[in-house]
Amino acid sequence: MKKLLIIVICMIAMVMLTSCNGTVESWNGLHMQVTPGSVTPTGLRLTMVNDNAEMNFGYGSMFRIEHQVAGIWREVPRINDVFWTLVLYNLNPNSAFDDVISWEHIYGELQPGRYRIVRNFKENDGRQPLRYSPSAYLFAIFNIE
Repeated sequence: MKKLLIIVICMIAMVMLTSCNGTVESWNGLHMQVTPGSVTPTGLRLTMVNDNAEMNFGYGSMFRIEHQVAGIWREVPRINDVFWTLVLYNLNPNSAFDDVISWEHIYGELQPGRYRIVRNFKENDGRQPLRYSPSAYLFAIFNIE
């Protein structure tokens, strides 16, 4: 009986952790925000904001779009294969950067609904190779009317 209870608790924990996809709205003073009025069915303007006074963060051009259906976030199916450039952008302490995101060639035109854009960030303190640095997937929510 005890073993069954432990298995059930572990399964519930796995479902809960999997459903959130490991994404967060903010991390170590870093967050993203969608510029009001910039959202179209094919893109938006996204601002990465670093309110941390001491830490640099690195990120690439890669992103994904997720659609919320019945309270669950699922990645929007891609209409084309995507090849991302391996570039590292640096976000300095107490700074922000605006990025114009276009997903038409990846996802096509999005239908009305609630979405979020997800991007990976890494701490970039210069003390260790970036591949060993802590990282997080951040998201910003937007709606297509």
